[in-house]
Amino acid sequence: MSAQRYPASTWRRYDKMRQFPAGLLVMGDAICSFNPVYMQGMTMAALQAVALRNCLADRDGDLSRRFFKATAKQIAPVWRANRLTDFILSQGGGWRWALRRLVNWHMDKVHAAAAHDPAVAEAILRVMHFVDPPARLLQPSFLIRLVAANRRRRMATPAGDSCSGSYRAFDQTTIETDDAK
Repeated sequence: MSAQRYPASTWRRYDKMRQFPAGLLVMGDAICSFNPVYMQGMTMAALQAVALRNCLADRDGDLSRRFFKATAKQIAPVWRANRLTDFILSQGGGWRWALRRLVNWHMDKVHAAAAHDPAVAEAILRVMHFVDPPARLLQPSFLIRLVAANRRRRMATPAGDSCSGSYRAFDQTTIETDDAK
C-alpha cells in the first residue's frame, strides 16, 4: 500500500505570462492540479483538449496565448468553487465560522430542494458536471424554484417529524410501491 501526499491545489497562470516559448504548450496538471478528492483532473484535461482543438482550428494569431486564455476561462469557475469548498471544510474560528455556517445553511436548503424538485436537482447536477456554468445557480428562475421547493417541503412536514425531506420522500415512495402490489 502506498499513500500520496497532496500539498495543495495549484494553478500555474500561463495565461498571464507576457511571452511563452514558441512551439510549446502545457496541458492537464501542468496547468492546474486540483485536490484529487474532487475528481476533476481528467475532466479538466479533456476540456483543455477541446480548447486546444478549437484554437488549432481557428489558426488566428498566437496559439499559446489563445489556448491559455481559453483554458483560464474553463479553470476559473472550477477553481473558485474548489477554493470555496476547501474554505467551508477548513477548521478555523472568527469570521470564518459565521461565513461557513451561512454557506452550509444555504447548501442544506439547496440539497433539500433538490430532493423534491427535479428541475433543481438537474440544475445542480449540470453545474457539478461542467455542463452549465456555476452562475446558472444564481439565475432568478433557479432561486425562485429553490425557495418554492423549500416552502413546499416545510409546509408538508408534519409537526414533530424529525426525518429529513429526502428520507421522508424515499419512505413514501417505498410505501406507495408496496401498496400497488
